[in-house]
Amino acid sequence: MRADPGLLTGEPPPVPGPIGDTQPDLARAGAAGSRRFLVEGSRVAAVGDERRGIVSVVIDGAQAAGNLTTDAGSAANVVIAPGLVRRELVGRAGTVIETTLALPALPLLAVQWRPPAGAPPMDPIRLALTLLPGARAARYRVGGPWAAAVEDAGAGRVVRAAVHPEPEEWTAMPAREGGVAVQATVAASEGLTLLIAAGDDETIAAALRAAPHLGAHAIRAARDDVGDFGGGLRVATAVGDIDDAVTWSSARLRGALQRRARRTPAFRGTGSDWFWSALGAAATGDPDACAAAWTRPIGPDPVVDLEHARGEPIHPGAAGALVAARLTLVTGDPAPALEAASLLGPDRLERVRRASDGPAWAAWRLALRALADALRDAVPVPRIHELREIASAPPGRTRAVRLPMIGAAEAPPGPGGSLLERLLAGAEGLPVRPSTTSGPLERALAAWDLLATDHVDEGWQAWRSELSAGLDGPDRRGVWDTFPGDDPPGAPVAGVLLSALASGLLGATPDAPSARLVLAPRLPAHLRTFRADGIRVGDVRLSMDFEREGRTRRFRLEPTAGRAPALIVLEPTVPGVVRAARVDGRNADLEVAPARGGAKVRVQLPLDGPRALEIDASEG
Repeated sequence: MRADPGLLTGEPPPVPGPIGDTQPDLARAGAAGSRRFLVEGSRVAAVGDERRGIVSVVIDGAQAAGNLTTDAGSAANVVIAPGLVRRELVGRAGTVIETTLALPALPLLAVQWRPPAGAPPMDPIRLALTLLPGARAARYRVGGPWAAAVEDAGAGRVVRAAVHPEPEEWTAMPAREGGVAVQATVAASEGLTLLIAAGDDETIAAALRAAPHLGAHAIRAARDDVGDFGGGLRVATAVGDIDDAVTWSSARLRGALQRRARRTPAFRGTGSDWFWSALGAAATGDPDACAAAWTRPIGPDPVVDLEHARGEPIHPGAAGALVAARLTLVTGDPAPALEAASLLGPDRLERVRRASDGPAWAAWRLALRALADALRDAVPVPRIHELREIASAPPGRTRAVRLPMIGAAEAPPGPGGSLLERLLAGAEGLPVRPSTTSGPLERALAAWDLLATDHVDEGWQAWRSELSAGLDGPDRRGVWDTFPGDDPPGAPVAGVLLSALASGLLGATPDAPSARLVLAPRLPAHLRTFRADGIRVGDVRLSMDFEREGRTRRFRLEPTAGRAPALIVLEPTVPGVVRAARVDGRNADLEVAPARGGAKVRVQLPLDGPRALEIDASEG
């Protein structure tokens, strides 16, 4: 079929460069199995099978292509990184390296097939894929390097596949399952590249301008280098799996939120998956994830329609207000908190309070207090007092008390207080440990709960276990439990695990309007070194280094970005009895309070340069 000049407009795609064989910094390697993989940027993602290859390509929240197959061979080995998957295919003519790259910030997926270094030239390869799978009214044309499909010409959305070098033969026909089935035979002895892009003509042209630089994009995707700051919170624990899993979960969370935000401008994020993911974005301070998390999620309907994993109801307005406040507190941008407050007038809040019981009102109490802190300098003082006053009011309803019955089994004691209060505000209570039937989200929440209630060693093991399960689990390598029904999936579990790191292990409580950050690290007893980078409050970013030598524990803080210094309230918990403390090498008489298994030391430090706290503690 020949090209339709009215459809295949624009210049031919630029010649892509080789993606190369450089081993990515952040990767998981092994024999190819039946496991799924996910390769994603902020606008494009592909879900596939390690043996079969790519099953589905989603660009800007809509499925663009699927069922990509070749006759190059079956996969023997695989290397997977956040934005890159490399498969070693073994076929009739030897080995072919297939590299799939989701460009970090563009609506473009690149797949390249090349012979290994020093291998003989490749035989011609036959490609097959479906454009716009499921579409029932797709127009299509092929010609030159292009195959294109349009589902709705009035909407102006085009999906294009380009192959370099130009195929010897293109064919296209309606697919049985809907969309357009495309096949191409390409003679490319030194390698060939398939590009899949979607959008309008201008968007596609802009995306394809990145094609000559695929090698550089591959390095960036594999290392997850986003901006000068690296995107969000990172750790160095001397355990590669932990450090990689934190970086990977940040990348997954950011990509999932960005794609979800682009799906529709009117998105209302009242689901628990959005809630935990958005809290994770606020916990890490990743600028891109924070921006994507806030997409007008508070609706006017006061119906309670969100529950988290423990079954405690969270009003959608409370969920949105809590996320908005925490985003403002970490970034310093008052817009989310202002929008939330504008939708929560006194009359509405009073109606909700009267309709809420204790656990339901606990979420509102957290949200309103956080909003009052976030809006301290952005609204008049009476409005702040109003928010604090209604937050201190009791709930309007109480749950019915079940009277004991003769012969009835004794109910197990429940946890004290609301789960959210324990996780985010340090309320006292007993942690809830997961059962053998608990899912990934519930297990991640249980790990955070253990850390929040000072069961640090047990919480660390549970947190580390869930990180490892997400990074390299038996069924899904590099894919955590996800937004139900999403294709590609999202990452609420990653959001909870990152929140557990920031709020549980580091005890980070940012207050950007006051340029103030509380750090209350609770680290497991066996750790000798630990580093956290990218801790954020407003435009200030800092690192924290921990070192244990004998009975001395050292905490070093250093600003890494920002204009004005922030005030850091450092409150580490250490085991044993505190015998001495030094600030910047000088003896200091600091505030010490008892804590579970030891003592909490408190000091305020203006972070105008590197600062250090040393604590000598003895057992018992």
